[in-house]
Amino acid sequence: MAGNGPVEFFVDIEELGRLRDEIRTLEAELGDLPAPQGAVDGGALGPDVAGAVDRFAAFWAGGRARIVENLGQCGVLAEGAAAAYAGAESSIRSAAPAAVPAGPEPR
Repeated sequence: MAGNGPVEFFVDIEELGRLRDEIRTLEAELGDLPAPQGAVDGGALGPDVAGAVDRFAAFWAGGRARIVENLGQCGVLAEGAAAAYAGAESSIRSAAPAAVPAGPEPR
């Protein structure tokens, strides 16, 4: 196995926070969209088109609700990940030995 040295792993916690904020914005914007109101007039569009539009509206309402719910869950996961990585970084910093100032070499 090559590379037996330490493994470097980096997580940009600020970027993870921005991702969480964007997810929350999408969740709010989708959740605030108005639901389609009323049935489409079959006489104006024809029964096939009116039925297709009505079905789309019904599926859109349910699908949008699922998307909003999933976005909420993703936001919670992103928040938890950011907190966990920040906590891990803090623990690593606390556990690291203090840097010893370089002095003259003993002779």
